Amino acid sequence: MEGDFKHNLKALFERRHGRNNPISRHELHRIFPDISDRKLRMVIHELRREDMPILFATKKPTGYYIPANFVEQEMGLKTLRSYIVDLCITRRALKRGSARYLEGDKQPHLL
Repeated sequence: MEGDFKHNLKALFERRHGRNNPISRHELHRIFPDISDRKLRMVIHELRREDMPILFATKKPTGYYIPANFVEQEMGLKTLRSYIVDLCITRRALKRGSARYLEGDKQPHLL
């Protein structure tokens, strides 16, 4: 089942190129109703690691897409970079916030 899903998802992406032809997670769940959101994201991650250039768009039309040209690729990579920077800022804020909440707590000692 898992191999079939991955194969089918890859085939779907191979037919849907271009920033103006994305597919949303909602649409993917209609096509693959038995696949959890977590599983869907995990398989997309695997496909990316296997060099399938699946990018995502956060502005309309939103969704996942494979770039049709280098301009779309650069736009998608720019979106990804913004996402990464935002995650780093959030991490820093969580670390600072945790320090305040955990003040006085001692780090566990190794035996």
